[in-house]
Amino acid sequence: MARVSKGNSLNSPVLQPGWTIEDDGFGLLTCSATFKAAHGTSTGTPATGSQALAKTPKRGDAFEQDARLKCHRSSSVLDSNGLQVISCDYVGIANGSSTAPNVSGRFSSNQEPISTHPFFTKVIGGSKAAPLNGAVFNDDGSFKRFADPNFDQFYGVTSYLSCGFGITGVIYTSDNGVVTKLKDMIGTTSGTGYWNGIDLVGQVGFLGATGNKNPAAAWSAGAWVTEREDDQLLLSGMALEFYGSIIKLSYDIMFSQDGWNYTIYNGRDPRNVKPPASNRKSSWKGSNVPKTLGSQAWKGSGNL
Repeated sequence: MARVSKGNSLNSPVLQPGWTIEDDGFGLLTCSATFKAAHGTSTGTPATGSQALAKTPKRGDAFEQDARLKCHRSSSVLDSNGLQVISCDYVGIANGSSTAPNVSGRFSSNQEPISTHPFFTKVIGGSKAAPLNGAVFNDDGSFKRFADPNFDQFYGVTSYLSCGFGITGVIYTSDNGVVTKLKDMIGTTSGTGYWNGIDLVGQVGFLGATGNKNPAAAWSAGAWVTEREDDQLLLSGMALEFYGSIIKLSYDIMFSQDGWNYTIYNGRDPRNVKPPASNRKSSWKGSNVPKTLGSQAWKGSGNL
């Protein structure tokens, strides 16, 4: 018996009930939708592969129910009724051209030279003039090694584990200019969590606010700045992927308790007022390599 078709000819894909739009809480919209279309041509003859494919939404096509969403990918199958069933995934941004940063922080242990320990001079190794625990120093006063086996807890020790902190984050954007702005800032620092005017720290920002646990009030000049005015955050890397008409940017930020050398890594957001030169210390302490979080005693002010 021949099939009898009634109603919509389905020569063009028809959206089916049950489609959903989800917001991830940071402004990224995703949508799954199903369409049905006749697998034949308008004259009733079976469609060729290219004709069937022509009915499938393409990457970048807007979702008919919400133009903020653009097609990311689609698939098409032929069902038992001879209809083309098209499944589409859409992505978009809720407001503006970029999402808010979705970030996470991780505390971990880092290995650092024992001579950078905050208590090295007082109780661990002392100094060339007054060595402790079998420490030996070079002629210029720099630490060489622990050389006395009678101090068995220190003999041969060259490093120690300290607490480090790193930030990873993701933003989505439809603005290619954002990619360029951040690419140019890789390897530079920030004292606020902004690079080239773009927020990459988000709610983790409250960790840099002195005594203030409200993320919305965390941003101020000096939120992530040491007493020497060296910025504590450094944008160390970035990766990108394309989804529909938007770009996913994944990035890494390194934190330094003592701050990154301002002269070498300076990338501070120009919106912030640079402190007067009279307020800046002229010397860089230690080995000129910024120590990570935990390489000095925690302070009671609420700062990291």
